[in-house]
Amino acid sequence: AFSQVPADLFPYYVWINTFLSCGTGDNVDVLRILKSIKKEDFFVFKLDIDSAPIEAPIAKEMLNNPDISDRIDEFMFEHHVDIAPMRGAWGGGLKENLADSYRLFTTLREKGIRSHSWP
Repeated sequence: AFSQVPADLFPYYVWINTFLSCGTGDNVDVLRILKSIKKEDFFVFKLDIDSAPIEAPIAKEMLNNPDISDRIDEFMFEHHVDIAPMRGAWGGGLKENLADSYRLFTTLREKGIRSHSWP
């Protein structure tokens, strides 16, 4: 069905339970979608894929690429890190910890992106 969506409207759809790629340049490339947002629009980005290996590179690209970070006004992100209360739900062995999460959100806020995390 998504093949019928006009390319200029594609980034404006709500993506729930939909496969996304990162850095591939195809229609479902989250970085391509983010770069298509107009800077003058108020844009809220919620990232909750429930997979740290997929989510972390997207969040880090926001930090390193002003062409993306300049388009995001507000960011909501369930940052999966190694923290005892969540090990049952998220499993162990996550590479980042709570201090890494604080650094990520502090840096995003310093870039002017209102950033929120849970739990």
